[in-house]
Order: sequence, then C-alpha cells, then structure tokens
Amino acid sequence: MLTKAALGLSLIVVGLAVVAADGLSKRDVFRLPDPFAVITVDGEQTNTTSVIKKTLNPYWNESFDM
Repeated sequence: MLTKAALGLSLIVVGLAVVAADGLSKRDVFRLPDPFAVITVDGEQTNTTSVIKKTLNPYWNESFDM
C-alpha cells in the first residue's frame, strides 16, 4: 500500500481544542443532560470528548490532533 509520503503528498496535522459549552438546552424535565462533543471531519466522526455528568455548562479542555 502506498502512503501519502511515498506518493510525494504532504501530510497536514491540525490541532483542535474543545474547551467548553455554555447554556445547553435542558431536554428532560426531571434530569440534567450528560453532554459530550463529537468532532467530525469530511463527514466522518473522528473523535469525541469525555462525558461530563449532569450539567448544562460542560468544561472539557481536551485537545485532538487530526
């Protein structure tokens, strides 16, 4: 299998930081949500953050290299 380097193509790595969300909607009357973020590149799910329990204002501060 030929890699991008073998074909003379350069590989670009992009760093992404998911810091926080603020004021998420409460969708359930009796419970708070357990939010997480999904990172999608070119229509494919590439990464997800951890789940933060019972909050409408999650703070992740997570970094991803893609």
